Amino acid sequence: MSAADDQALARRAQRRFVLAIALLLGLPALLTLLAFGALVRTPVDEMALGTPLVVTPTSAAPAATATPIDPQTLAQAGLAAYEAGDFALAEARFRAAMALAPAEATLHNALGMALAQQGRSDEALAAYQTSLRLAPDLADAAYNLASAEHALGRLDAAEAGYRRALAGDPRLLAAYRGLGALYAGRAQYDQAATTLEQAVTLAPGDGWLRYELGLIYLLQGRKDAARQQWQQAERLADDAELAGKVRQQMAKLQ
Repeated sequence: MSAADDQALARRAQRRFVLAIALLLGLPALLTLLAFGALVRTPVDEMALGTPLVVTPTSAAPAATATPIDPQTLAQAGLAAYEAGDFALAEARFRAAMALAPAEATLHNALGMALAQQGRSDEALAAYQTSLRLAPDLADAAYNLASAEHALGRLDAAEAGYRRALAGDPRLLAAYRGLGALYAGRAQYDQAATTLEQAVTLAPGDGWLRYELGLIYLLQGRKDAARQQWQQAERLADDAELAGKVRQQMAKLQ
């Protein structure tokens, strides 16, 4: 996977991060994860895995009226640090918020994301697990944990985690993408296609989903079906990166 792919995935994950923390703080939404590989020549086992998500909470973190700084203020500071790429500072701010609201599952999930960005996989896994112990139905925490397990090659645990995430939120597109990538990595192309077809049904206007589904169709040998998905993706493309990838794939089919 190219550096441009990594940057694009990070940008999409940050947009989800901004939205979720904004909801956590009770602020207006500020902005509204997962591409496969760049080219058909890319080996299936190099297809991109998901990036961490921060969940929309089911309840607001309790404010600490006895202190001048409350969990919401600290979480907002953590968000600002995360957006600036200072993940160590984001970690510190989220930990400070958790000291005031230790039972707030979304803060543990956010901490896991900051840890993951620092390459501290074991600590990130523990944070996601704590988040799920506090809120077993937290779909994004389940996705984050599954994605981390996937990256570590623990495929059975990852598959179970993606399914748990979808049970909590049947519209969580990142979980469909992660599960599709897992099946593709096992050369289970029929299951991968079915999974991504479900995602396309939920979000027919998502050009990246159609691009990814086209890759799976091509791996199945269904060139016409792949071409149809890429034509749709090109019409829906809202960024130059996706448009460029589609043109490269289409040129290969000629």
